[in-house]
Amino acid sequence: MTTTLEEPPEALEHDPESSLPDASVLEDKTPEWCRMSGASAAFGVLLGLVLIVFANRPLWHSDLWDHINYGFHTLQHRSVADTEPLLPLAKGMPLVNSAWGSQVVMALVFQTQKLGLPGLQFGYALLIVVAMGFVGYAVTRRSGSVVAGMMSSLILLAVNWQQFLIIRPQLAGVCFFCAVLAMLVLKFDRRQSAWFVWPVLFAVWANVHGSFAMGLFLMGLYTIGTAMDLIFS
Repeated sequence: MTTTLEEPPEALEHDPESSLPDASVLEDKTPEWCRMSGASAAFGVLLGLVLIVFANRPLWHSDLWDHINYGFHTLQHRSVADTEPLLPLAKGMPLVNSAWGSQVVMALVFQTQKLGLPGLQFGYALLIVVAMGFVGYAVTRRSGSVVAGMMSSLILLAVNWQQFLIIRPQLAGVCFFCAVLAMLVLKFDRRQSAWFVWPVLFAVWANVHGSFAMGLFLMGLYTIGTAMDLIFS
């Protein structure tokens, strides 16, 4: 008695490629707002690198500790001093502290055990990245080019390099200025929500840094430019 083993038919052979789904019928369900091009991803990487670089800068400048001390004084007395509270030789001299909001935030971050100095470093770097993001986003939307947005952000970084090296409330002013610039460029003032956003934005800015006047000046220039376009167009 003999037994003959038959070879399995080719149809039963395992084909790895046949078990894979047909990629041509797959549907991309990624939300539209979450999709980005390669250039947009490169822009995100650029901002991330800037965040890492500035978040690792040492907290060396004396301005930082002055502002933190003023913030502690405001928290301790629950009011903004109208005369010089810290310098003995200037005691009793009038003081207009327009940056008291930033100083209080810096003091709160510094005294928080889980934040402390790293929290100040991260907040400092985040303000720079947000300012660059506002400008880059506005230019990208108006020009339709992510590369133009990246270039505008790098120009902002180069022009403000000296003041970006120092941690001070002035950085919050730069961030607010870039936000106002982006909102004007993107015609945000034509939206109904602008009637609420503009007052709140400037109310916060006025209590964070005295540069809020530059935001009003920027809006004035924008109004003049828009009027000239309507007259001569």
